[in-house]
Amino acid sequence: MFISRLHVYVLLALILAYGNKAWAELPPVNPYPEQKELIGKFVWFDLVTNNVSSAQAFYQKVFGWKFETHTFNKQSYELILSDGRAIGTVIRNADGKDGVELSQWVGYISAPDVKADVERALQDGGRLIAPPTGVQDWMEYAIISDNQGAVVGMIDSASDDLPDYLPGYGQPFWSEYWAAHPQQVADFYREIFGYQLHTVEDDKHKAIYLVSEGHSRASVVKSPDANIRAAWLHYFRVENLEASVKAIREAGGRVFFTMKASEAASPMAMAADPTGAVFGMSAWNPKQQPQP
Repeated sequence: MFISRLHVYVLLALILAYGNKAWAELPPVNPYPEQKELIGKFVWFDLVTNNVSSAQAFYQKVFGWKFETHTFNKQSYELILSDGRAIGTVIRNADGKDGVELSQWVGYISAPDVKADVERALQDGGRLIAPPTGVQDWMEYAIISDNQGAVVGMIDSASDDLPDYLPGYGQPFWSEYWAAHPQQVADFYREIFGYQLHTVEDDKHKAIYLVSEGHSRASVVKSPDANIRAAWLHYFRVENLEASVKAIREAGGRVFFTMKASEAASPMAMAADPTGAVFGMSAWNPKQQPQP
């Protein structure tokens, strides 16, 4: 599994992103230094792919992202900038075989104590992918697969976290877990991050919301197909879903399905980029839909 060497590349990318002035002048991950840690919030997103240029061209067309190329130890990394804000990196997957398109988004949850949180995760059925790793006084991170096999990162940043605000277009908006056993997943993450669980159910849908600091951070839903492996689906906010779907197809991506506002909390879609990384889009409008 290509994710097995992910921590090597993530470490270097995070060093760059969190800022070493001797290497590069980068936009701060958190421009509000007076803020606090928002435990349980997804705060960083990495795209691991063996076709960086293809992924970069795709997201530039679809979301208008800009990229800054940096090199460290002869490895290149693309810092993702959305409206001037760093939201993650595109990292080359060195394990990918030539000619094989393989790609995956990995989200990182703000954690108060990475080592302790990893220990709890392993005790509850998780598996270690990248051990807790500190980067001087800047941050500490780790990567695990949870009790259902989905990959997720944990991160404790010295600069704390961005405040809760409405993301701009093209920025991370929501994270949803597709699980065969939603309650087991929700309990797993509650034990690690101290979430409160809030279940919303009607005749057609059921979702378990993971809540911290008075905000819903993510949701866990039943996978519509038993053959789909457990995974986090990360959504990006768009202004116009129809236009974004068209842009995805024109840029060489695939759209699996779309949903109207009458069918979901907001107009949304699930898609994949040309290298295979799956992601979601939401045209959530605060004037038309309630906050998740």
